Amino acid sequence: MDLFNRLKNSTLKQPHSGIYFGVSASSGGAQEFMSATGGDITTVGDYKIHTFTSVGTTTFTPTIGSDGTYGSKIDYVIVAGGGGGYCGGGGAGGLLTATNLVLTNTDYTMTVGDGGYSGQCNVNAYGGNGVGGLSSIAGTGLTTITSTGGGFGGNHGGNTNTAGGSAGGGGGGGGAVAGGTSTSSPNQGNNGGSYDLATRFYSSFTTGSGETTQAYSAPHSKTGSHRLGNIATIAAQDGYTVINERSATLAQARADTAPPTDYWASDAPFRLAEVPNSNNSGGGGGAGAVGSTLNGGAGIANPITGSVIGEVSSGTYYLAGGGAGANTSSASGGSGGVGGGGDYNAIGTATFGGGGGGADSGRRAAVGGSGVIIIKYKFQ
Repeated sequence: MDLFNRLKNSTLKQPHSGIYFGVSASSGGAQEFMSATGGDITTVGDYKIHTFTSVGTTTFTPTIGSDGTYGSKIDYVIVAGGGGGYCGGGGAGGLLTATNLVLTNTDYTMTVGDGGYSGQCNVNAYGGNGVGGLSSIAGTGLTTITSTGGGFGGNHGGNTNTAGGSAGGGGGGGGAVAGGTSTSSPNQGNNGGSYDLATRFYSSFTTGSGETTQAYSAPHSKTGSHRLGNIATIAAQDGYTVINERSATLAQARADTAPPTDYWASDAPFRLAEVPNSNNSGGGGGAGAVGSTLNGGAGIANPITGSVIGEVSSGTYYLAGGGAGANTSSASGGSGGVGGGGDYNAIGTATFGGGGGGADSGRRAAVGGSGVIIIKYKFQ
């Protein structure tokens, strides 16, 4: 009996080989959907959202699933840093978004751009440093996807603003510059707004005493009395630089400017000229709209459903609004575009890519807001 028991036990006890009577100890196969690490991770239903807000580089590492529809695909939005304000508002950071981007089992580098520096209106600028930092996704086998930083705001002293993802707004006042131009290929935003034009003008005619000039402001009311001198000289006395000066007949002058009739008693040749009005600067462009005089362009609704990154308006989260322009002769200005655009002299909102708000002459304007990268995929 003892021998029988010993033989019985020896046939049932098997070595720890991972196999027991021909059946694997682990029956699991490849995962069906994607999983990943990196960034701040939230769960919305059957989807994971990874949000990258830290300026600089971070790694995103996916593990690809076997499902042919969802196993390797992500949706994303990339927002660069917003441009800094100057006299005009800074442009919003460039925004790129797409669905169903195919990834592989490799590490991807997520780069988030910082906001651009601001300038002291009409005193000093920060040049290229006023442009927001780029944001990008890069990895082996992937053509790097890059959003361009927002443009620097313009100065009314003659320094031009810069183009960008969304461009900076023009500076108001004498020697003003027009709004900048946005990145167009691929489209990442909108142009900056220009300084205020066409609401103040000068007109002149030549008599035996020489050229006589009269200033007008909207709605075509005379400002002061006739002054002997050409348009450029008289405008300069008022602190303006002439643009769009042109010749006009009496009929054209009446049609273009509709001034009081007592001034237009002569059929002599006329000259008309526009100048910037009341030192109003342009707002920076936003992802959803161009900037306008004083106001930043609106951003767009966050394309990643379930993400809570962005400025909230009527229950919707917006990204990449343009910064407001300033009136350079008074402590006032416009409103930033929805999506983190800074109001007059206010910082663009961090992680929204908003442009910084412009400031009045001699005052330091506001910096742009940093960017963000958001990724979404199905995990179950």
